[in-house]
Amino acid sequence: MHMPQSLRAFVMFGQSGYLGDYAELIHALGGYIKTVVVNMEEPSSPTRKSFKQRVAEIDSCFGDRFGWPRLTVLDVGNFLPCEGEIYMAGFRSEPVVSFCRDISERHSITFDTLIHPSAVVAESASIEQGCVIGPLCVVGSFVTIDAFTLLNRGAMIGHDCHLGKAVRIGPNAALASKVTVQDFAAIGIGA
Repeated sequence: MHMPQSLRAFVMFGQSGYLGDYAELIHALGGYIKTVVVNMEEPSSPTRKSFKQRVAEIDSCFGDRFGWPRLTVLDVGNFLPCEGEIYMAGFRSEPVVSFCRDISERHSITFDTLIHPSAVVAESASIEQGCVIGPLCVVGSFVTIDAFTLLNRGAMIGHDCHLGKAVRIGPNAALASKVTVQDFAAIGIGA
């Protein structure tokens, strides 16, 4: 299958169980995952799919159905930026902030914020670099979202909330107005 010329190339830093969700979001934004840059070995888990299995699933689903080229996985020491790439953080936890700062300084790149087309984000909201806002999320007026935070599908954030760095808000979680969530906190599914 031929890949359309208009697809934008995304480079994801770090491996994550969110890879499938990110692939869906990037597809909705008219792009494809070109490369995943990893900085450490994946911890083994008998209960979860391995990162290699997830990469194979992405290649199979998006490559076969939509013409994405095969996903490249690179060690961080082999990464070199290319013109036109869009950079995103692939994992969400405390180490993401220093890892992405180091990458930014070493390669003079910035991390984009990705917002699904079905999300509703108030014009008065302030969103820092590297955030991901998934499908059907709602971000109210005068919300502040610090760098590398993830709002998973269907999350609702009330007006005047402040979400710290690398916060993870689970699917369908809802925050009332004027709530502050500290750096690196996680709010679970449906909370």
